[in-house]
Amino acid sequence: MSRRPANDRGSAPLLFIALCSVLSLSFGLLGVSTIAVRQADLQQRADRAALEVADTRNGRLPGDACSRAESVASAVGAEVVECTVTGLESRVRLRSHWGPFSLEARAHAGPPKTSLNLTSRRSAVW
Repeated sequence: MSRRPANDRGSAPLLFIALCSVLSLSFGLLGVSTIAVRQADLQQRADRAALEVADTRNGRLPGDACSRAESVASAVGAEVVECTVTGLESRVRLRSHWGPFSLEARAHAGPPKTSLNLTSRRSAVW
């Protein structure tokens, strides 16, 4: 029979610590990626809400402009924090809560700031 030395305790505690570290890192990355996906979805909804507010203001869609933003936000459980319309421009800010985190997205819609006069440019002949 072979005897183990008295100071040989095995590698189980080291493997347990390594396994716990890998699991903690995996769950942490899963949480961060879930928040990133929810933030991207909220931003998409804010963009859509701003476009619908602008289209309602321009007469392309019927109804009240900011109530359109609220219907888009409520589809994902978000709330409209800000909805302003100035001329043909609209600004929308949405907020959503996920666990202890508060996510926010802003969007702006309207005509471009500058207009390009493409007819005055000369095209190059190759």
